[in-house]
Amino acid sequence: MKKIFRLRQGEISTLFRRSAQLEFRSFRVRARKNFLPHARFALVVPKSVDKRSTARNRLRRMAREWIRKNRVVPAKSLDVVLTFKKEAAASSGQEFYAELSSIFDELNRRF
Repeated sequence: MKKIFRLRQGEISTLFRRSAQLEFRSFRVRARKNFLPHARFALVVPKSVDKRSTARNRLRRMAREWIRKNRVVPAKSLDVVLTFKKEAAASSGQEFYAELSSIFDELNRRF
């Protein structure tokens, strides 16, 4: 994912304080409108999901690749933080991608 599509640390902190939160089975999502022509993302995979960094990096890569391939979603300019839960590591690839798709459908409905 190019750097222009990533949130910086200070922006992530602001988003945690001032944004809408949505709960899903494998993810906790925080989102807020931005005033840029594109959406920006941050992917947070805590150690509580898996102690092995390789497993956490795999989850990040899977989500980043899905976002890259589905550039049309979200249709609106949003800042989005995806925080992974333990269930994300246990889910199959199809379940993982289906849930990501439902998350961005919900974001498009709400914003």
